[in-house]
Amino acid sequence: MKVQIKELGAIKEATIDLSKKLTVFCGPNGTGKTYMAYVLYAITKLNNKSIGIRLGEEIIKNLVENNSVIMPVDSHLIWNFRAKEVENIKENLWNLFAIPEAKSRDFFSKTEINILETKEEFQNKINELEIDETIKLFDYSFILKKEAKKDKILISISESLINGNDHGLRASAWK
Repeated sequence: MKVQIKELGAIKEATIDLSKKLTVFCGPNGTGKTYMAYVLYAITKLNNKSIGIRLGEEIIKNLVENNSVIMPVDSHLIWNFRAKEVENIKENLWNLFAIPEAKSRDFFSKTEINILETKEEFQNKINELEIDETIKLFDYSFILKKEAKKDKILISISESLINGNDHGLRASAWK
């Protein structure tokens, strides 16, 4: 993903490719390195990873009863959520940089934050995405699996949590 920043402090225009394994900012003081790092952090920080999907009662009920649930992956929903998040970051730069909101109009009125990726490129990345992760929330471990070229994700409760009950892990629903 490439991010383009325009008119942010000393930065007139910069493009950063976040798909690279390492990005290094170097230069004299006052050239916008910290501003750039803060904006990139805001775009990529973990609390922006919810993609706006809330698990409804039916999904939670299925997860509890069957120890797994399959959810569709809607790239349009994710695309729209990301666009809203970027706009939210731009509107709240005052908070990110800890300056009074009233002064932010002077500092950031011309600032632009753009993700340089077409909707088709984004959809292709989502389509090719493979996920095989375990996420721990409180005392629960959830397994997330998505295969490339599939538009669904399997969410399961870790077998180690459900051993001893009669439900078992219902991964057969994945097929």
